[in-house]
This record gives sequence, structure tokens and C-alpha cells, in this order.
Amino acid sequence: VWSLRLNDIHDSFQPVLFTRWKQEHAQLLMGTREDLKKYPSSDPRHVWSFADFAHQEVRDMVVANVKDVVNRYNVDGAELDFLRHTCFFKETRLYQPATREHTDMLTDMVGQVRREILAASAKKGSPILLCVRVLPGLELNRRFGFDVERWIERGYIDVLVVGGGYDPFT
Repeated sequence: VWSLRLNDIHDSFQPVLFTRWKQEHAQLLMGTREDLKKYPSSDPRHVWSFADFAHQEVRDMVVANVKDVVNRYNVDGAELDFLRHTCFFKETRLYQPATREHTDMLTDMVGQVRREILAASAKKGSPILLCVRVLPGLELNRRFGFDVERWIERGYIDVLVVGGGYDPFT
């Protein structure tokens, strides 16, 4: 199972990890490299390299990456790791809840990923599973824009992974 860390921000602190995509699409990020020095580490704006999923281009990039992997490699599953860092929108970066519009955006993205996985499964002749890693608790997930309940109701996901190892499983 291939896992895609969504919005990993280690590149905020390790410039060597800063991807070409982020270099070429800096306008889609939530901050700039200067924010690292501008804000203290206690300020959420200190971490600057989050992609802002309010932009369609960001969500399209995720779908394109999943499509590429499931069509190029013989994988049995693909995981969307929403837990690496849970900030996907400017509001959640500043500890505000995601809006309904935001949850709809992520739900649409997960649905698009599901359709790509189903198409790749048909070409492969065997199923490819879609896994998601999310926070414990439906309400907490919705606060960050992850409408897990809707994803399940719509049949978008096959495997639900709850928790990330650094939080207690409750």
C-alpha cells in the first residue's frame, strides 16, 4: 500500500526537502520562507509551507499524483494520510474550524481519487483499495475539513485508519 502524506511541512525547516512543485507554485502555499523568522515557533504561522487546499490546483495535484501511482505501479492500495499535518486551509492553520465549503472541497477530492482508483482497478483486473488516515472522532475530523462520515456513506473509502501513533487511541 502506497501512502501519500498530505501537506507534510518538514520542508518548512529543511529546505532540501522543498519540492519543485512548491517552488513553481509558491502562490498556493499558506506562507513564505520569511515566516520562519518572522513568527516565533509558538505561532502557527511559523510553519509556512502548507499547501492551501482551498485552491483547486492543489487538490488537482493530489488527484494527479494518485492517478500516476496507481496506473504506473502494481499497488494493492493507496492511502491518503490526512494526519501528517492537519492544516489544509488558512482557517485551520489559525485554529479556526473548516467551513462547509472546505469539507465539500475535500470530499470532492476524495471522490475524484476514488474514481481514479476504480478506473485503475478495472485496468489492472483486481481491486486497489483506498485508505485514509484521519483523527479519532467524527466531530474533530469535521473541524479540520474531513467529513469521514460522508466519505463512508458515499463508498469512497475501503480502509479507515484512525490515529497517527502520537495521539492516544480513544
